[in-house]
Order: sequence, then C-alpha cells, then structure tokens
Amino acid sequence: MNIRDFHVQNNYYVQVIPIKNTSGCIVTFPNNVLLGQESIVKTYVLYSNPYVIELYTKKQDDIQTKIIDTNSLNIRLLVLTDIFLHANRLRMSKELIVLEQTKKTLFDILEVEQTSEEKQLETKLCFKFREVLDGNVPTGEIDGQIVQCFENGGL
Repeated sequence: MNIRDFHVQNNYYVQVIPIKNTSGCIVTFPNNVLLGQESIVKTYVLYSNPYVIELYTKKQDDIQTKIIDTNSLNIRLLVLTDIFLHANRLRMSKELIVLEQTKKTLFDILEVEQTSEEKQLETKLCFKFREVLDGNVPTGEIDGQIVQCFENGGL
C-alpha cells in the first residue's frame, strides 16, 4: 500500500466530486486537529459569458457565498489555486487531492466556453501555474487575479 492509499483509507485527503450536468465540483477538506482546522466543504460552480465563479464555503453550520468575476483564462486556474492553497494550509501534498466518481481530470470537469486562442493562452498559463506550484513564482507572467489569489491565501 502506498502513502496516498493509506490516507484515502483513513479518510485524510481532499475529496473532489464533480457536479453532474454542470461545470463545477464539491471539495471536502478534512479536519486537522494538530493545526486546529475544522473540516470545510467548498462548492465551485463555473459560468461562461460572463465568466463567474460561484463559491459556497461550509464550515460547521456556517455557509458563506461568494461571487467572483473573472475571465476565460483565469476561471479554472482560480479554482485550482484555491484548492491547492487550502490543501497546502493543511500541510497536504497535491497528491492527496483525489478526484472521485470520474475518470476525467479536474480541469475537464471545470469546462467553460473558450475560443481556440483562449485555450492556447490558458495552456501557457497552466505551465506558469505549474511553476508556481513548484515554488518558482514568475513575476509579471501570471495574471494579477491569480497572483492576488496566492497572496490572499485563496479566493
């Protein structure tokens, strides 16, 4: 058994479930007693034209709603950034973010309308995003909204 399977069997991982018939997902972050973090459930729903993220955050009995206006290039990367940053605050590796009930990737379930040019630009941003995750933050090459998300510790 590898370490990822161990964490999944012991219910200590970030669970991502796609929302059927829409662009979005439900993400459950486990509690962490050592860090004093309660379990949190975030629901992300993405819309095109205009590009908007509806974010619902549930902590215990409190539910907060947030609407984030964005653009076609940032919409999916903002969701990924928020998920990775929250997992990082729990000291969890990105390998412990587990997409369930589908064989698709997280990017695939967060599908939005884009032109072919926007898709190419988004791909370039994704490579820069990967550099950010690896600790190499390239200043000036990532859109300000994504940098702000990193600086704020999430959405």
